[in-house]
Amino acid sequence: MRTNQWKDDDDLVVFRTCYSSLEAGLIRGVLENNEIPYLVSDGDYYGMSPYIKVPASRLEDAERALEEARKMGEQMAEGGE
Repeated sequence: MRTNQWKDDDDLVVFRTCYSSLEAGLIRGVLENNEIPYLVSDGDYYGMSPYIKVPASRLEDAERALEEARKMGEQMAEGGE
């Protein structure tokens, strides 16, 4: 499944509101790596924060993937323990 495709009957839900385009890009990379479809808003539009939507059926997968990436980042920062 391409990252920008989802089933027509699957509602998109807000997964994260990001503080910056950089944060949105990092999360987007995690979702792409886990083959989770997503939609990223244009965060620069009228100064609004970017947000990321995922299909409702993949919300738990997205949460799990982001948590695993966070844990991996913490382990790397601690020297790979």
